[in-house]
Amino acid sequence: MRKAVAVLIAVLVGVLSLWLVEASSEGPTAKEVYTVVKGDTLWDISEEFYGDPFLWPLLWQQNQQISNPHLIYPGDRIYLYPYEVLVEEGKEELKVSEERPKPLLKLARYPEVLFAGFLADEPPQGVGEVIGAEEDGKDHFVEGDFLYLSFREGVEPVAGETFTILRVKGAVRHPLTGEQVGYKVAVIGRAVLLEQVEGVWRAEALLSYEPIQRGDLLLPYLPPLEELPLLNASRPLEVRLVASRKEGHLLGEGEVVYLDKGEEDGVKPGLLLEVVREGTEAALPTKKVGRLAVISTRKQTSTALILSSREPLKVGDRAEAVIE
Repeated sequence: MRKAVAVLIAVLVGVLSLWLVEASSEGPTAKEVYTVVKGDTLWDISEEFYGDPFLWPLLWQQNQQISNPHLIYPGDRIYLYPYEVLVEEGKEELKVSEERPKPLLKLARYPEVLFAGFLADEPPQGVGEVIGAEEDGKDHFVEGDFLYLSFREGVEPVAGETFTILRVKGAVRHPLTGEQVGYKVAVIGRAVLLEQVEGVWRAEALLSYEPIQRGDLLLPYLPPLEELPLLNASRPLEVRLVASRKEGHLLGEGEVVYLDKGEEDGVKPGLLLEVVREGTEAALPTKKVGRLAVISTRKQTSTALILSSREPLKVGDRAEAVIE
């Protein structure tokens, strides 16, 4: 008799345990916490845990602590809700917040944006150039040096006006076709005009990202953007990384690259792109290895910032626009 009672109790305990496990796993408040690691995106997390990367907007809606869905960082905590909760509650929240503002990229986090440079269709002429410095015997000038500048005919600068100092680094050829795609223009520094002396202007170098030289060009200074709304594309678009601000090395987060498509191709500032590579074997699918945001455009080229990279990126890599 005692043996039969013990068996019955064991069976009841087992059934009760199974019921509790099922109830807790299906409960509307049940959730897990995932800690972001380097290279993660909400797209990838949605695909891994829900089997559907297109659920990432709903996952974002359930994690209001994330201000920008395209910028998550190692150590961030993502709350993972049961599928039913994510879909049903997420849909309701999306209905209410259809006019949610576009996420903003905080450009101040990325120092290279200040001297990103660009690819020009033709070598820029500038409005003037650096012709020397107050201190004799120097060929290279830096922040704090006093420079002499000359301006083209018709340009009428005034004291206190600030100019960006540029340098044409040479022609850039497409890594696949070999055709010329433009001229690489580097931002070297910034100078403010002090006074006119015997037909030339005396100026102070406010910033020098690399040594300033005679012959460097001048353009009127435009303050950099502090924030940039991020955009998705309405149609497929493929670009190639044709050059980088820094030459001769592999590229990673926070660095600047130049693309072979521009305004004429529908590229706009803020456009998000995924860098993709073919699988190492023929049967393997393409993989996403990085994410870019376009920060400025010209007619046929654009400048982009690397937001994240799972592998080192390089000139020649292919990138695809993130579709709405």
